[in-house]
Amino acid sequence: MNSAASLALWQRLKVAQLVDGDLPAELGLSPWYIRVMQGFSGWLGALFLLCFVGISLWSGMAESALMVVGLFNCGVAWLIFNNMKNSEFMTQFALAISFSGQMLFVIGLFLFLEFHEPSAGIFCGIAFFEVLLALFIPNFIHRVVSSCSAMIALSLAMGYVGWYELVPAMTVAVFALVWLNEIRFAAYAHVLQPVGYGFTFSLLSLTGLRLYYYDFWGLFGYGGYNDQAAMWLSPPLLCTAGISAVLSYVVYQLLMREQVAVISKIGGVAIISTLLLAVLSWWAPSIVIALMVVLVGFSAGNRVLLGLGIVGLGLFLSHYYYQMQATLLTKSFVLVVSGITLLVVRIALNKCFPPMIRDSHDA
Repeated sequence: MNSAASLALWQRLKVAQLVDGDLPAELGLSPWYIRVMQGFSGWLGALFLLCFVGISLWSGMAESALMVVGLFNCGVAWLIFNNMKNSEFMTQFALAISFSGQMLFVIGLFLFLEFHEPSAGIFCGIAFFEVLLALFIPNFIHRVVSSCSAMIALSLAMGYVGWYELVPAMTVAVFALVWLNEIRFAAYAHVLQPVGYGFTFSLLSLTGLRLYYYDFWGLFGYGGYNDQAAMWLSPPLLCTAGISAVLSYVVYQLLMREQVAVISKIGGVAIISTLLLAVLSWWAPSIVIALMVVLVGFSAGNRVLLGLGIVGLGLFLSHYYYQMQATLLTKSFVLVVSGITLLVVRIALNKCFPPMIRDSHDA
């Protein structure tokens, strides 16, 4: 928008008594293509650091030195993010050196342990390290990546102690706690929102790993192709109960947020639908998890979260249809019952609450 158009718009806003005073000065933001080139230059400059990482590994740098250099890189990134956040070049440069620093620290940690069999303590330490980075480095993308890495590391730690059955419920519970309390902790939205996206990415990625790599927990000495307790598509009772409990909690919190009584008609429809989905989670927990992401995203009006849930739902549905661990009759039954349940819920809401449905369409 040029200066003449900006002045004309400002005058119209003054006539409507929406603004007062003179037109403020330009903010001085660079055009988008300049910012893109600055960001590219930042990553290009950080490429030298990545080359240094490769040369260091090739030349056999001491493990402790790798860890120290990694921590130093993360510290430099923290200084840049806190003092030069208005520079696109320096922001992207700091992002690159922070990622390289994290890589150096983790590689140095494993080299320091001489690649002995990893333990839960190592992954808990990595998760704690990533949590600190997510809290103290004030960058949206950095917080998304760090929180996602922290959740994955914590899930791996649980796998190594044999608690792999609790991982799906744990990741879903953390996802729900963050997004359902977004409004309550609005003052910390600059931290909670990227952390929430990171947890969402970790939830969907871990779910996808269990789907497309059926021997995922075999990496930890558990499971295998013939071990039904370790297969995501035939989860144990503990896993299913955890997912069902989190789903019930999400529905209850959303009803309370909308001031809908559980014993009311709409509350009854929601509870019955939740119970049906909980039953279906025994055969297809990944689909229920994706539906939960869609539900939370839709209730919050978050298009990014809604889009992630829809993409995950499409991928998990396609995999469920083509997987070989269930008969065609079982898969058809689950999909048909799921579709009928959603259609019945829609019809019931349309019959009992037509004004509410029309208002939602108008909005």
